[in-house]
Amino acid sequence: MRLRPRLAVSALAAAALIISVLSGAPAAQAEEAQTPEIPQRYLDQEVTWKTCDWNGEIKESFDKAPEIKCAMIKVPMDWNNPNHHPDIELSISRSLPTSESSSGLLTANPGGPNIAGVKLPAEMAKGKPWLFERFELVGFDPRGVGESTPLSCQATNGRLAELTSVPDHKVRNDQTWQAETDLAQLVASACGDVEYAEFVSTQQTVYDLDFLRAYFKAEVLNYVGFSYGTWLGAWYADTFPYRVGRFMLDSNMDWTGDWDSVVAGDGWAFQRRRDGMFFPWLARHHETYKFGKTVEDVARSYDEIRSKIAERSAAGEAVMRPESFDDAVSGGLYGDKFPEVAEAMQYHQKVAVEGAAAIDEDQGAEPSAQDLVDAAKKAPDTELTTEVDLADASIAIQCNDSQWNDLPSYYTSRADQDGAEYPFVGYVNAAEACAFWEYEPTPRTIELSGPEPILMVQSEGDPATPYEGARNAHELNRTSTILISLNDNGAHALWSEGYSPCVEEIGDRFLRDGGYVSESVCEPKPLPHDDQVYAFEGPIG
Repeated sequence: MRLRPRLAVSALAAAALIISVLSGAPAAQAEEAQTPEIPQRYLDQEVTWKTCDWNGEIKESFDKAPEIKCAMIKVPMDWNNPNHHPDIELSISRSLPTSESSSGLLTANPGGPNIAGVKLPAEMAKGKPWLFERFELVGFDPRGVGESTPLSCQATNGRLAELTSVPDHKVRNDQTWQAETDLAQLVASACGDVEYAEFVSTQQTVYDLDFLRAYFKAEVLNYVGFSYGTWLGAWYADTFPYRVGRFMLDSNMDWTGDWDSVVAGDGWAFQRRRDGMFFPWLARHHETYKFGKTVEDVARSYDEIRSKIAERSAAGEAVMRPESFDDAVSGGLYGDKFPEVAEAMQYHQKVAVEGAAAIDEDQGAEPSAQDLVDAAKKAPDTELTTEVDLADASIAIQCNDSQWNDLPSYYTSRADQDGAEYPFVGYVNAAEACAFWEYEPTPRTIELSGPEPILMVQSEGDPATPYEGARNAHELNRTSTILISLNDNGAHALWSEGYSPCVEEIGDRFLRDGGYVSESVCEPKPLPHDDQVYAFEGPIG
């Protein structure tokens, strides 16, 4: 899950924030969907395979890789009513195992929930050739994402230009609340005009996954999921408990909750990662980066850079909004590439504080929804009828998966509270398009019961999927899960990224050999430029 200044999805629990007159009421509880049968016509379809355009890239990295073929395959838009809507297509890839002894079919999901995954199994196998040897690898772009039938919720520049624009969403006032609420309502309205938006959800994607298993005649599904991929994997395991093979869930959302509660830790988790890990690292390396010798000095440097960016942005002198600076830094905290984040901060310090001519957009972040509003207000009259993409699969999945409060004031009040308590990015948890969502959600209560244990991997200071949420999911499903914790580290997506030989060895053994692993606490490698691992005061202790 990428946290950025946009229509955000989370904050602290409502009970701690909003008085009863503001709390509103979620929609009536929806029943969990019944598992549909796969119509035979989908299993009988013939697809046209061709060598993937990116097959050569894989071969360059690992010359013994098998040929990887790609195709488009049809699935129902709505698995519960396959005859009521047009079919959609999924982009898939496939390679056959190179050894005579196969461990079955394995697929993976990189997270997002709007990240393409068709290349992911092959990318993982470049560094772990035994995946090519032992598994039939099937990659896929989830519905609404990548080369699969896309979801696009659009509005015209003219409609966007009518919305309120604010210079900095961190400044909480009536104008900010109105801007956030109006934009959220427009996004929901745009998606309400798209038939497909109702069916881009985790439950429908679970059915897509099981269709792929059945289409390739696999008895069980082996799976690796990162970030949102853990949510998807848990939903699959709950829907089809006896079709679970070797499942590894890396960097877990609390998949026992709903979207609102799952990401309720965004503000404090990113604050903890920045202030408890990144800022101390910058202070230790003051001689290199010059942001200050103490955490307090580093924090003052950060605030000065952001303040100058806000000042120049408001004056029309810079490309980047101040929220985008927070976004660029928070995005860099997903991994341990602290030197790259520090160098980006140095660049922005030079531009904003020392008065360089312009900000290089490559040093920024993804455009936010507010950026689209700003651009629309500057658009010439000839472009006011131009359609602009406002939302993708990520918004639809969040809104379709869970019940949401229907009062915008619930979210704006929450952003006020979070912004005050967790000023780094707490303020982004603002008005939610799901408050205005037109479709009935299809939530699921996860209670794992399958015979095969699921491996969970989690770092102590993960900002995007906090350790506390993963631990809660594990505790509620202790008989079905094994938790591997990485101490004194805050990286997101751990297995195969080199953060800990211990984590990697356990994950390899579990997936490669199907061997038994026990609950463990692993130790990390030092952060870049450090000669030792520094203790982090986190939930592991």
